[in-house]
Amino acid sequence: MTYNRTLLILGIKTKPQGIEYAIQRSLHGGGATLSSPGNPDRILGEKHQAGNDDTISNFFLSVCGLNGPIVRKNNQGVTRQISFRDVAHLIVVDEQEVIRKHSPVRSGETIHTTVEDSVFRLFLTGIDDGSVVALPKKSIIAAESKGKIEIIDLLIGQVRESLEKVNMGLDPIEIENRLKKIDADINTSLAIVNTEERGASRIEERRESVWKEVRQKESRLAVLSELQERFLLLKDQYVSDLRRLQAIAEAGVRLNQMDQIRCPVCGSEAKYHEHDYQDQSVAPDTIAQACAIEAEQLQLLLGDLDQTISHNAMELLSISEEVVLKKRNLQLAENELKSNYKPRLNIALAHLQEARSLQAQLRSAFNLHERLNALNTLRSQFGKTDKKIPKSTFISVAGASQTEELALKIEEVLRGWQFPGLQRVTFNEADQDILISGRRRSDHGKGVRAITHAAFTIGLMYYCIDKLMPHPGVVVIDSPLVVYREPDTDEAGFSRTLKDMVYSFLASQENRGQIILLENEDPPAELPDSPTIIRFTGAPHGRSGFIPPTKKANTEIKP
Repeated sequence: MTYNRTLLILGIKTKPQGIEYAIQRSLHGGGATLSSPGNPDRILGEKHQAGNDDTISNFFLSVCGLNGPIVRKNNQGVTRQISFRDVAHLIVVDEQEVIRKHSPVRSGETIHTTVEDSVFRLFLTGIDDGSVVALPKKSIIAAESKGKIEIIDLLIGQVRESLEKVNMGLDPIEIENRLKKIDADINTSLAIVNTEERGASRIEERRESVWKEVRQKESRLAVLSELQERFLLLKDQYVSDLRRLQAIAEAGVRLNQMDQIRCPVCGSEAKYHEHDYQDQSVAPDTIAQACAIEAEQLQLLLGDLDQTISHNAMELLSISEEVVLKKRNLQLAENELKSNYKPRLNIALAHLQEARSLQAQLRSAFNLHERLNALNTLRSQFGKTDKKIPKSTFISVAGASQTEELALKIEEVLRGWQFPGLQRVTFNEADQDILISGRRRSDHGKGVRAITHAAFTIGLMYYCIDKLMPHPGVVVIDSPLVVYREPDTDEAGFSRTLKDMVYSFLASQENRGQIILLENEDPPAELPDSPTIIRFTGAPHGRSGFIPPTKKANTEIKP
């Protein structure tokens, strides 16, 4: 048994590279197979995924040079990557969409308006919304506000506990008044302390000077006392030497007075027992005289020494008295510091310390009151239930120069179609649509809306191609002319000539993209050979396509 498989095969050839692709997909949906000469087949997923090149959407975007732009999707500045569905309504217009009153820029669904405006701006300027910074969501802001209020309440509780510990019992105004008085008391106490410190400093300087003199005198006393001790030792030495000399001199005298004694052994005189020293012997009286002379010299030295000792003793006494006097002055200065300045200074310092302690306490209470007021104010701001989330301001489409150029391209198309009564085409930013000779496009009947919608779509493609802006380079419009079979009252001037001029003008626009028109009536017979005309029919002859035989034939024209 043989089963029928319904497949759709789409052929694509890029310009100017000339790369050919074939996309094959089941009419029942699912993924698609991408084929290209010289490259292995790829499976493309049916659902768009940002950053995934293996999807149908991202493949179409890459072929159009639109893979990667970021578009804004709401007034809070939230963005996402563009998908091919965002572009589709600008290049594929069905028979229902072509006659509707809303702008060709928009699909008519409010939730998609921001994205559609961003895509339209991308086509006109080539600038995406990748640099837009998003505002937080309302739910996030509400949660953040609630968390901030809880933290503020916690801080308010801590401040109130601190105020209870300070326990001043005063309001901020009373605290401020008391602080002023405390500041005056502190200044007075500081003046007293400075005065007492200056007086005490003068006494301390005098006391230090006297103390230096006392130390110098005591040092001199120590030196003189040491000398006195040495002088006394020297005197004792002199006296001892003098006594020894006197003893020697007296012994010599006595020896000289004694008779000569013979040796008790041999009976000879003593001089005969020392023959070698006989000539060197000194007489006792000579020794006595020498000792007397030496004793006289010692007496002179001893006299000088006694005089020195006496002067030294007098100096010691004088310096000792000075030291005693200066120490008495030191004691007087110490007493003056202890009895006068120190008590007054201690009182002033104690008063100053007490005032500063009270000042610190008052300032702490004052600061706590200010902090409490600030927290309460902040809490009231976060606690407002009617707080609105700010909205960012974004440019709606593009600059005036881009929209003016687009309007001129659309006007070029309409003039090529010999649109009746055409004066000027301008862009109305409020409606995101065009004004034709000063009249809104949506105010016309459905026949004019259809043909001007087609002119808008084609003019946008011409603008993008001429300005080298991103665009797929192809548009598909279903039944833009068939509506004229039953024209509205304001379309009486639209004759068969206009319809023929649409075909003729589009057939003359070579290398300006591909335009596919699906119509239910035959084009003029005198068209040049450049358009591709395919007639679909349910008759035995011709191409039936997917149209059942019972359906009326369609015509596809692809210039």
